[in-house]
Amino acid sequence: MIEDVVVRLCKSCRRTVKFPAGADLPPINGNVLCLVCRSKKARQIEQDEALRRQGRAVKILRALGFVTWEARSIRKKVEGSWVTITSDLWGVVDVAGLSLEGFLFAQVTTPNGKSERMRKIAELPWPTSSGHRVELWVESQRGRFERLLFNPSDRTWTIAPTLALDGHLALAL
Repeated sequence: MIEDVVVRLCKSCRRTVKFPAGADLPPINGNVLCLVCRSKKARQIEQDEALRRQGRAVKILRALGFVTWEARSIRKKVEGSWVTITSDLWGVVDVAGLSLEGFLFAQVTTPNGKSERMRKIAELPWPTSSGHRVELWVESQRGRFERLLFNPSDRTWTIAPTLALDGHLALAL
């Protein structure tokens, strides 16, 4: 039995995309994409959202009086493919803040990335002296960050007050 097939061209690379007539192949932004381009586009959307999440964390730190540094991402063409290169400190710090109280180093993530980020932070040889904090910020809702504080002395995590931005004010919830 021969099924009816709909043939379209990938909007990005012009590859032929075939799918059964009547099948619901969800386009991205109204365009049909092949599986390769769909995967690349999904990664790009995910990376763009990570940058927006990081930007929301920076706004909160600045509202709390910190001078901030944030990891930057650049897209670079390597061997014909575009890759994203980030400048995270030690591969884990997305945002760093400096205030009169000392340094704050934060990794910003989603609930899905929480366990892996906790592991990566714990693997580093953080100094045990005072004057700095290492935190994991988990964005559970847009602009609302649950915070976990890492104690390098005993390698444990404690829960800190949730932070959110309301206008130009950072609120502890």
